[in-house]
Amino acid sequence: MGKEPVPAVIGSWKTTVASIQFLEGGKIGEANLLPAMCRGKKSPTVVKFTGTWKYGTLDDAGPGAVAQLVSVDGDLKCERFFQYSKQQDGEWLTMTGVDAGQEPFARQ
Repeated sequence: MGKEPVPAVIGSWKTTVASIQFLEGGKIGEANLLPAMCRGKKSPTVVKFTGTWKYGTLDDAGPGAVAQLVSVDGDLKCERFFQYSKQQDGEWLTMTGVDAGQEPFARQ
């Protein structure tokens, strides 16, 4: 079998409340995430983040992107894996390492 194809994570992704942009060259564009998505307190108010990303895989999750995230105010820092999946209803990124019930990001 050949190697798993690299997922097309480049682009804009959105949930009901959060959004993130993966830009070519490994930069994160506009990112508005809930603090709890990056080890912060549970709050309904999104926080702006910046950072970098690279293609990666997790043994039990498959292909996706590994993002190094830092809040603009510098209070929150974390590494998160965004698992890529393509289904009949569209393309999705699911952030791993956060509480269960996390809504996946849909391609915009």
